[in-house]
Amino acid sequence: HPSSVNARASRFESPYLVYAEKLKTTQVYLRDCSPASPFALMLFGGALRQLVEPHSSDRVLSVDEWIRFRVPRRAEELVVGIRAQLDALLRQKIANPALELSAAGDEVLAAVKALLDSAPPLLC
Repeated sequence: HPSSVNARASRFESPYLVYAEKLKTTQVYLRDCSPASPFALMLFGGALRQLVEPHSSDRVLSVDEWIRFRVPRRAEELVVGIRAQLDALLRQKIANPALELSAAGDEVLAAVKALLDSAPPLLC
């Protein structure tokens, strides 16, 4: 959208954008959008599914069964494990907003931050 801070951006570090609103007037606009890394999509996006890549040591993780990322087996284990722990932590916090995050919660958040700061996986 012309009023977006991203309106004049010609290039983003990630091929993905997340947005809050899609608007159609004379053309389609995205408002309140922000670039999102592949790991951010895997951790915070839709359903995460593990797929086997035949004849390869790499694995494939799909988000909502339409965005696929090729990742090394070890990275797959880390993403799936961190996602499960993050989902559990978020469920606890949503059920009890006054809940103080424990040291375990801090460790999960530190792992999420480290993963988001690392190099992105390959798009299939």
